[in-house]
Amino acid sequence: SLDIFSVGDSSAALLSRNEHGGLIGRRLTVDHKPEDPKERARIEAAGGSVRFDGYCHRVVKRFRDEPGLNMSRSIGDKVAHKVCGVSAKPDCHCVQLKSEDVALLICSDGIWEVLSEQEAADIIAAYSYKGPQMAAMALADEAQLRWEVGTRGTTIDDITVLLVALGPSDSASTELKSDASTATTTFSIDFDTSPDPSWSECSSD
Repeated sequence: SLDIFSVGDSSAALLSRNEHGGLIGRRLTVDHKPEDPKERARIEAAGGSVRFDGYCHRVVKRFRDEPGLNMSRSIGDKVAHKVCGVSAKPDCHCVQLKSEDVALLICSDGIWEVLSEQEAADIIAAYSYKGPQMAAMALADEAQLRWEVGTRGTTIDDITVLLVALGPSDSASTELKSDASTATTTFSIDFDTSPDPSWSECSSD
């Protein structure tokens, strides 16, 4: 079994082998976003406010512009916790693993804002023969490309990929385990120009 504890907007997906030899991606966590009605209610009851800035919803002090956190739960962010109602309490649940479950994929929102869990699974499957590090890097590279194309090169959100092989050493998981049981790739690129608010799923009010 797999115990899941999640806080914030970095999400996990389970990758499972299908009958045709490909991978199926299934999201295991729910992002903690300020616009969620229950999250907003807690924030406002604690004296904080949720504001849409034309790009995404952010947690701020009432009648102020800071701290501007675009998630409703986090580890750290002392001011947001103290005066804005941001919480560090995780969502918790247990997933019973099956023989076809071959990998756990944990990524920051810079991946999930431009790729679905199935698209991520397809990329991991395509590069798994090169080992987990190359598969993780291929996913990060694809996300970077989509940000660059979608925002015309104005911004790239933080991109982190953690790929963990699971299960017995069958043909599916052996490919992912060929170099290491866990592979991580991460980078963050910031541009001076603000992102185009008409692009990215975060912009929908």
